[in-house]
Amino acid sequence: MKIMRLILALLVLALAGCESISDMKDEIKEKLAARDQPRTHVFAADSRATYDAARIAVDQMNFRFQRGGPAQGELEAISSVDSSESMRSARQITLKARLAPAADGGTEVSLWLHEIVEDNSSQNAGMATETPLRDTALYEAFFRDLQQALALPKKG
Repeated sequence: MKIMRLILALLVLALAGCESISDMKDEIKEKLAARDQPRTHVFAADSRATYDAARIAVDQMNFRFQRGGPAQGELEAISSVDSSESMRSARQITLKARLAPAADGGTEVSLWLHEIVEDNSSQNAGMATETPLRDTALYEAFFRDLQQALALPKKG
């Protein structure tokens, strides 16, 4: 009988531990997701004009277009590789924009920027880390360039 109580007590402890580990995993996921929240801005233009202006903004920032289109409401681009003086590490920035109709009209642009860093690439080639960029002027630069591109006269 004592063995059964011991087994039951161990089982209860094990299950309680699983729940707390699961809760901890959920908490970590929430914190990581909070770090990767987009910056948003609403533009008083339709989605096609806003997408075209976003392409111009990406070009002005010297990013290379990778994929996306106005029908998908997405645009992805990447910066050139910036290497250290010793040529041992490399850095790039990825840009992802989603365009959607805004509730009050116009187009809402959600923007994510990530930094990709490969330290000591001569020893660990292909071992890069990707981190969301939070405090960078690139967000404001993109939105400013997009607004300026919307103000350009239409080619026709």
